[in-house]
This record gives sequence, structure tokens and C-alpha cells, in this order.
Amino acid sequence: MDESADQPRTGTRAPETAVVCDANPMNVRFLRAAMQKLGFGQVIDTKNVTELVAQAVAHQPRVVVFDPAMHGGAGVDAIEPLQQRVPGVLLVALCSDADLLPIVRSQGILTVEKVGIMRLDALVAAVEQRLGRAAAPDGEEIPVTDMDTPVWDLVPSLVDPDED
Repeated sequence: MDESADQPRTGTRAPETAVVCDANPMNVRFLRAAMQKLGFGQVIDTKNVTELVAQAVAHQPRVVVFDPAMHGGAGVDAIEPLQQRVPGVLLVALCSDADLLPIVRSQGILTVEKVGIMRLDALVAAVEQRLGRAAAPDGEEIPVTDMDTPVWDLVPSLVDPDED
């Protein structure tokens, strides 16, 4: 029996994909760390609505985390195309805009209030609960605020190796 290299063998699973989106590159790094903690093998970073929709459609992720308030509320514009073109995706709005939260919730989106990008416990817990799985413990925990040690010392992946 011939087996195509493009098709996975029975019993094996391709790593699940997550797409994260925020206009701030530092926020994207924290979102990436949260998705990796949840066991997503591929995390795709995006910085605007156009990239978000294009990458989500191309990769058909299990989870999309975005800020509906980015670019003055333009993040809300991604909801309809994502719901239509990425069936079965778990859309998660991480938002600090109190006016947008009810609008996003009314569209059936899992919403998590952003209290600070370095406090992603609620995001991880919400995705864990919705997907019915636990985050994998690892040596590179998502940092919390009010620490004496700089974040880049706690999370080595936040350091840009190209900077001198």
C-alpha cells in the first residue's frame, strides 16, 4: 500500500494550530507563550485584521485569540469572516474595552477581559475549560506582574536573539 508523504498515518495527529493577533509585538509574544503552554504545536502571529483572517483561513486553526479593540475597534471586523471561513474554530476575544465586551459576547465569542498582557491566567483557564484539557506544565511559565525580576530573565523566548 502506497502512503503519500502529505497524508498522516493512522493514529498520528498533526500538531494543532493557534493564531494570535495583537497590534503590539510584545503582546503577541505573551499570547504565543500562552498558546504554547496550552500545547499548540504551531502558533501563527499576526498584527492586524487582514493578516488575522488570511492566516486563519489558510491554516484552519483550532483557536484564534485576538483583541477586538485593536486599531480602534477594527478587530470586531474579523469576527464574521472568521466564523464563516474557519468552521469549528474557537474564537477568543482578549479585550480591555468594556464597551466592546458585550458586543463581542453577543456574537457567541468566548471573551476574556484583558487586565494586563502579563496576566494571562484567565485566558489560559478559559481556553482550557472550553477545550476540556489542561495546560502543559513547562519550565517557561507565563510571567505575572509586580515581580522583581525582569520579564526577559523569566521568559527567554521574549529576548530577541538578533539584537546586540
